[in-house]
Amino acid sequence: MDNVDFKSEIWSIMYIMKSKVQKLIDPLIQAEGLTMIQVHILFGICCGKITNVGSICREFGLNQGNGSTLCKNMEKDGLIIRDRSKEDERVVKLSITDEGMRRIKNLKDTATKLDADYHLISPERRKKILEGLQELAAVIEEFSIN
Repeated sequence: MDNVDFKSEIWSIMYIMKSKVQKLIDPLIQAEGLTMIQVHILFGICCGKITNVGSICREFGLNQGNGSTLCKNMEKDGLIIRDRSKEDERVVKLSITDEGMRRIKNLKDTATKLDADYHLISPERRKKILEGLQELAAVIEEFSIN
């Protein structure tokens, strides 16, 4: 397989995976009145990966204005709290509200119900799938550096 065919096959598989995952997940997040980026932000805040507006901008490739607007809307919806840093007023710290946590919990609970069929995947196959995805992620990371 030459480079063009390899790249084409990767893009094709990734597109199919994205479409199928989106088809599975969209109804869940829409039931909570959220968008995919809002879900990513809420989960990111929960796990400590996202701590301020700047980290959202870096994570999603947004400019500062768009990141700020997104956070203002999420705050207006009662999902997060924005708090200007006392050390550096340019930094807007983010925390999740009880309402944001409630919606994340609902998503996790619903996703757990969908997990029922994962036991059908053998441990060997799970390992192979994860190793393949990790390898693909590493290759994509290498490409993005160059």
